[in-house]
Amino acid sequence: MAFSAVVCGPEGASSVTYVTSSGQDVACGTDSSGNPLLLQVAAVASGDDSPVDGGVGVGLELGGAVLMVMAVAWGVRMVGRFVESSGES
Repeated sequence: MAFSAVVCGPEGASSVTYVTSSGQDVACGTDSSGNPLLLQVAAVASGDDSPVDGGVGVGLELGGAVLMVMAVAWGVRMVGRFVESSGES
């Protein structure tokens, strides 16, 4: 199974699909050397152990970590609300 992800990658890479708006590539910043970075569409394959190019793996890990932190914060908030409401009759 594969799905597409939008990543920020170097300009001028071969065989890369760039995100365009009004016919122009969409910039997403610069790297540490000052080279422009552009939005790219990357195909992410799952179910195999092959490496993923373009920082997609790191992006998925960071996204998962952010969702986990949000879920834990929500859970703590719900437990707090339950404890506060259990004393009321």
